[in-house]
Amino acid sequence: MSRKRAGLGLRLLAGSLVALTIAGLATGQPSKASDEPVPGSAGTDVALPPTDSAVTVSGRGRFASMRFTVNQTTKLNTQAVSVTWTGGTPTDSGQRRFNAHFVQMFQCWGDDDGTNADNPGPPPEQCVQGAVGANPKSPPAGLYPNNYGITRVLAYGLWAEYETYRDAGYTETRSNFLWKPFRAVDGTLVNVQINPRYNPVIPSTGTFWL
Repeated sequence: MSRKRAGLGLRLLAGSLVALTIAGLATGQPSKASDEPVPGSAGTDVALPPTDSAVTVSGRGRFASMRFTVNQTTKLNTQAVSVTWTGGTPTDSGQRRFNAHFVQMFQCWGDDDGTNADNPGPPPEQCVQGAVGANPKSPPAGLYPNNYGITRVLAYGLWAEYETYRDAGYTETRSNFLWKPFRAVDGTLVNVQINPRYNPVIPSTGTFWL
């Protein structure tokens, strides 16, 4: 996989509930209610060593103080890569582990779509966070400010933001949620990632994660 095809680089999705960065997992400072370290938090370093293809990019706009480093960007296979960063506002745990100022990371595929010279990268339809919410019992209710922050939901029909972003996604009429579709490498387009009719005690409702 070439560096270009890997879609590496910092891209911020204005108007969505999240920031698209490079690849990995949401991290932050340890919860005040626990002494267990959170992977990626201050004092915990599990980074892989840099390779000849390591790349460091700077944030833009209000994230300009941040610098992100990926330890390997070429000759990738089925493997792990490390993403480390410096700068930014320390995570605010508050009553939740990731109350505010936490980093979320996405994995993207494809080339820069050319739509924003100041914020290059693949289109958001070709980026995915991973199956953090891939079953109805995760993530823990107290982990994030709200569960929408780890989904591809852009807005709800009754929210003020709905009219602003309605053309940027797909409205699922049964739930009235506006979703950002996902496009797979083979061209498959998944408009809604979670089955709104799913009921774990009724097999005929299908699977939860689409």
